[in-house]
Amino acid sequence: MLGFVCYMLLGGAIVGAQVTDTDLYLDYSYNPEDPNGPANWGSTVVDAELCDGPAQSPVNIVTADTVWWSRPGSLWSTATTEALTEDLENLQHTLEVVVNRVDDPSSLSGYSLLPEELPLIQYHFHAPSEHTIDGESFALEAHWYHLFEASDQASVIAVLYRIGDCDPLLDPVVEGTAFIPDVGDHHEIEVPLKPITTGGFFHYHGSATTPPCYTNVDWFISRQIRTICTDQLDAIVSRLDPNYPTNNRPLQNLNGRGVYRFTSAAAAPVVATGVFLIVSTVLTIFS
Repeated sequence: MLGFVCYMLLGGAIVGAQVTDTDLYLDYSYNPEDPNGPANWGSTVVDAELCDGPAQSPVNIVTADTVWWSRPGSLWSTATTEALTEDLENLQHTLEVVVNRVDDPSSLSGYSLLPEELPLIQYHFHAPSEHTIDGESFALEAHWYHLFEASDQASVIAVLYRIGDCDPLLDPVVEGTAFIPDVGDHHEIEVPLKPITTGGFFHYHGSATTPPCYTNVDWFISRQIRTICTDQLDAIVSRLDPNYPTNNRPLQNLNGRGVYRFTSAAAAPVVATGVFLIVSTVLTIFS
């Protein structure tokens, strides 16, 4: 198993420690019938009291209730389109691609939206989706997780998928599942997959979606829905807990938090060797 010192998202949970023991992944459940199921995370999982807090994720986004972001804002992404070698790992609660920070220095920053530049640490998948839009659930949700360790500030770009055509960008992950049948297995893959959207974002402040549910996360949910075919989805789900092969936390109350919306620009300047977009007043991530 991969072990490294950093804050690592375990299917949505941030753990500030060296990860070397697969037992760390198994102390909570998504099954509502289990004693350590989602409704009981705050009382049954070690150091997870925040899971019972008022600013948790995921949420249902009601489009009519969202507020246009009126302040100047932008997201800058240094995500590259190159296929880089990353590590795909079976955590049982999710499939996670650990970013090789030596070869993949992708990061995210954002003028009035983020206080500092946040390195891309990893990305992982939830099936079905955790966030819903106007009550609609989706087949899959991918989370690109960025973290600045010095301040524990995190940002997640979420992309939603509905059943339709296969997404070739998911193929390296799907093909890699054959090599990671057991919890703790990992396999190197060549993957160009980075957050892609041209349809703007919904934005709110929330939490990690699994224990310990830290509330330091700025969420950016893509308004462009992508597609995944049934074969691809089945391959991803096949590596989840066979006793309860879903990994979406139930919806949480907004409790007065605002949800903001942005639209993307039709075009933006491309700078540097990767894709580095500077878009004033709007949010756009390309890769």
